[in-house]
Amino acid sequence: RQAIGALRFDERLLGSGAQVANEALFSGAIRQAGWQLIYDPAIEVDHIVGARPPEEERNRMDGNVLREMMHNTTLGLLEYQRGWTAVSALLYSVLVGSWNAPGVASALRLMLQGRAGAWGGLRNNVLGILDGWRTWRRTRKEPRPERRAAPYRERAV
Repeated sequence: RQAIGALRFDERLLGSGAQVANEALFSGAIRQAGWQLIYDPAIEVDHIVGARPPEEERNRMDGNVLREMMHNTTLGLLEYQRGWTAVSALLYSVLVGSWNAPGVASALRLMLQGRAGAWGGLRNNVLGILDGWRTWRRTRKEPRPERRAAPYRERAV
């Protein structure tokens, strides 16, 4: 709770309801403030799955949701990662991709498997990356205190 402070979800995120890939910006702001994110496999989280619109069903995305996800992912990478880390992740996304956000290689594989929509997925992947880059470029110098987490302060022992 201390780390989050007055941090709010970034209003530049795209999407209706659950903005896909919102954690890229939220966790990036916490890390930038000096906090360390730790994975502890012993911690259990009860995730209450909310209702989603038909276009946002788990394991299936329409083109707009994919484009919004890639916008949000790109914005998080450009905002909080060092230059080459962001560039290499975005290049990998375009050239290789994944099953739900196909790059060139994934789109070819999906097409050879007879899956419809592979090229549309590649198109929305790339358009989302371009959208995220444009948003980052347009807003990167705007002061937004709600994007900042509470600074980390060492406790006196």
